[in-house]
Amino acid sequence: MWLQEVGAPQPHIPADRAAAFTRATVEAALDCPDVWGVTWWCSHDVPRRLADFPELEYSLGLFTEDQRPKPAARALAEVARDRRAAPRPAAPRTTALVLDAHPEGPESHAEGTRPGRSVCAPGGSFFEAFARLTARGARPAVVLAERADDAQHLTARGITDLVTVEQT
Repeated sequence: MWLQEVGAPQPHIPADRAAAFTRATVEAALDCPDVWGVTWWCSHDVPRRLADFPELEYSLGLFTEDQRPKPAARALAEVARDRRAAPRPAAPRTTALVLDAHPEGPESHAEGTRPGRSVCAPGGSFFEAFARLTARGARPAVVLAERADDAQHLTARGITDLVTVEQT
C-alpha cells in the first residue's frame, strides 16, 4: 500500500495543529500492514506569485518557499525516525468501514446511483463516519462495498466486523 498526496491544508488543519495532524496521520497509516510508503502532497509551499492555485494549495508544502522546514516536516522526520525502531503494525484491524464509492466512467454503475470520491473528503459521509469511529478509539480498516461479501478477502485481511456509514 502506498499512501499518496497526504497534506495538512489550511484552513482544514490550523497551522498550529499541522505537526500533530501530520504525526497522527502518518502513524495511523504506518499502523496498517503492508505499507510501502507515504508521499506528501508537495515538498514546498507554492509561491503566491503563482496566482491560479486554489487557496489551500499554497500552504501544503513541508518546507517554506525559502527552504525552511515547517513543523509538519519536523513531525514527519520524527515519525520516520521512531518507526525505524518499531516498524510493525500494532495488531490487525479487525473492524472495517464499508466504502461505497465508485470511480466515474463507463465501467461504473449508472451515473447518480453511487457517490463519488467526495464522500471521503472532509464533510463527506464516509469521512465523518470514519472520524466518529476513530474518536471512539476504533482503528478501522476500509473495505470497498464490492468486496464486503468476499469472505476470503475479509479473512485474509483479518477483518471480522463490518460497519456501514449508517451504523456509525
